[in-house]
Amino acid sequence: KRDQMKIEYFRTIQLSSADMAPGMALSREGMGVSSRKGFRSVRTNFGFECGTYVCEISVERLGETGHARLGFATKQNELQAPVGFDAFGYGYRDVDGSKVHQAKLHEFGEAFKEGDVIGMVLHLPKPKEEEVEEKKEGEKSAETSAAKSATAPVGAAAEKKAEAPPSKPLSPRAQAVAAMAAPAPAATASKEGKVMGKVVFLRDDFIPATVGTTVVKPEPEEKEKKKGGEEAPPAPAAPTPAPAPAPATDSAATATPAPAAPAATTAAATDGPDSSTRGIIEGSKILFFKNGVCQGVAFSDLLKGKYFPCASLFTLPSEKEPASVVFNFGQTPLSRDYNDLLAKATGALADEDLRTKLSKDLQTMYSAHKL
Repeated sequence: KRDQMKIEYFRTIQLSSADMAPGMALSREGMGVSSRKGFRSVRTNFGFECGTYVCEISVERLGETGHARLGFATKQNELQAPVGFDAFGYGYRDVDGSKVHQAKLHEFGEAFKEGDVIGMVLHLPKPKEEEVEEKKEGEKSAETSAAKSATAPVGAAAEKKAEAPPSKPLSPRAQAVAAMAAPAPAATASKEGKVMGKVVFLRDDFIPATVGTTVVKPEPEEKEKKKGGEEAPPAPAAPTPAPAPAPATDSAATATPAPAAPAATTAAATDGPDSSTRGIIEGSKILFFKNGVCQGVAFSDLLKGKYFPCASLFTLPSEKEPASVVFNFGQTPLSRDYNDLLAKATGALADEDLRTKLSKDLQTMYSAHKL
């Protein structure tokens, strides 16, 4: 039985014990969750990147002090807080029916309570044709480059064969990575002086210069006779307008200097939740129903990412019994026909084209993640 349950976990969508805050408890079949003492959240084991899906959540118990927030979140949302606490989650609040995102409350729909059934609809449009084509071109370019590198000529033939320029210019970050991976030029001896690593020593009182720079041996000034008939060493060449680096020891000179690292703010910006850098899913929407009544579109143009159904529960420490909810992803028939409800939701959804599209494309989450 235990092995069968493990198999079922990877076959169908259900609540995930791996994506659940400590202190929460799942039901045996993985559809129900309970919790007490503070807000905690749980996500499902499967998420969604495109399509239109629906599931139901029955508010089984809240008790005297319990609360619930229901919605969708990406893997980056905080599990030790209610959904909607950060930029990675979108929630529907039981207390006053408000919607929550980035910890900001906005008026939305009706409050819900113990015994209510909440329908959740997630609409993630398919990528635009140009985005799909761009992705295909990128993959094709990568395959072509890999094939060229595998059959690249060597020796004199390689010098004659000119490589095709890349289809797109590299980003500053990619250029920095390429510079770090590029091999250092080989050091060679010259008549002007001895070369060690990437520093050219003209003589004992040297002026360092990088390999590849044209080095002109300075003409010695008029020799001055020392006492005793010895010649003074030639004077060093006049410094160039750019300040020369400080002389290094032989051990330091032989080391290849590392290129400058790319700015840290670039990487941080691309990973942040700001829509200007992370991007949005144009046309995406989250809708909620309460006992079959459409509350309307709660959120639009979600941040890019894979979205998971999410539930957050709360009670005060004085509450002896935990708050609990039960999900139905479609393993059993839903309590209502949401395709029909969407088609008839003229009050909450004024856009007829949107109603028609959502109603036509809607399917249960179970049907999408059933192997």
